[in-house]
Amino acid sequence: MGAKLREVRRRIKTVQSTMKITRAMELIATSRIMKAQQRVEQARPYAERLTAAIADVATATSNLGHPLLQDRPDRRSAGVFVVTSDRGLAGAYSSNVLKQAEELLALLKTEGKEAKLFVAGRKGVSYYRFRGRPVEESWTGFSETPTYDDAKRIADALIRRYQSGEIDEIHGVFTHFASMVRQRPVARRFVPMVFETVERPVERGPMPQYLFEPEPEKLLGELLPRYIETRVYNALLEAAAAEHAARRRAMSAATDNGDELIKVLTRVANQAGRRRSPPRSWRSWAARRPCARPPRHWRSEKRWLSRRRKDRTDACFASSGPWSTWISLPTGCRRSTRRWRSNGRLTA
Repeated sequence: MGAKLREVRRRIKTVQSTMKITRAMELIATSRIMKAQQRVEQARPYAERLTAAIADVATATSNLGHPLLQDRPDRRSAGVFVVTSDRGLAGAYSSNVLKQAEELLALLKTEGKEAKLFVAGRKGVSYYRFRGRPVEESWTGFSETPTYDDAKRIADALIRRYQSGEIDEIHGVFTHFASMVRQRPVARRFVPMVFETVERPVERGPMPQYLFEPEPEKLLGELLPRYIETRVYNALLEAAAAEHAARRRAMSAATDNGDELIKVLTRVANQAGRRRSPPRSWRSWAARRPCARPPRHWRSEKRWLSRRRKDRTDACFASSGPWSTWISLPTGCRRSTRRWRSNGRLTA
């Protein structure tokens, strides 16, 4: 029983140490969510203005022959860009994204298209490596704090593969950050381009006309790659914010579960302490509790404890059978004048 009590107490200490880690990670994730959310909101106006500029340029020219806008008639391969996390302890964040990616891969397979994977995040890389799935290119180390340079590096690799003819489509799978409590994985097509609707303020009067310098075709050649980079960058920012929110929620749940587990283990430890067996001899018991009264079930045994006072120093004499032992006690013990007789009765 004593071994079980020590084991339970050891588990309680372990859970308490783990709770310190989870509580600290929850606070860190909470502080980072606000920064990630601000970055998403700050990047949104640029994406809206860029989309509006591309739409204005597209309406000014009748020849939209840019490769990023052309819909190839015979599409046989598609590139799938998957955004996962670099670290764990974020609940089902990465698994939900990978599940959405598997659904997209199954859809492409039914359409007769070969899917090629481009993965960002160590979780996604290890997932496909464990299953023996080939990954064309991978990027790691920036899932929590992505920069525009990271997005540009990814977009350049995707555009290069598309322009060379290796892939005919580019899809992105990431987690959309809707709010602090709601995030969902989504799959979007990047190339051929699908322009998202942008709300514009209502303008009264005649529609404005633009003069472009250089030609609209050249402007599209510069703006369309920037548009792809912006789409990739927004995907990385939303995924980072969603990762922090998922990690905060997971660490909060882990801390709450630790509290419940400590309550259960404390109850088990209390029950084990009440059922703990007594020491084998009076000597070991008297050495630990010199001034305490023996348990009730010991009074019927052939053992007794006599206490004396000599030279202002209390002592305890424990005898059992042929041996006897003197044990020094603190001076001034109030129970030093009491004696235990063999019949188990207490007398002053």
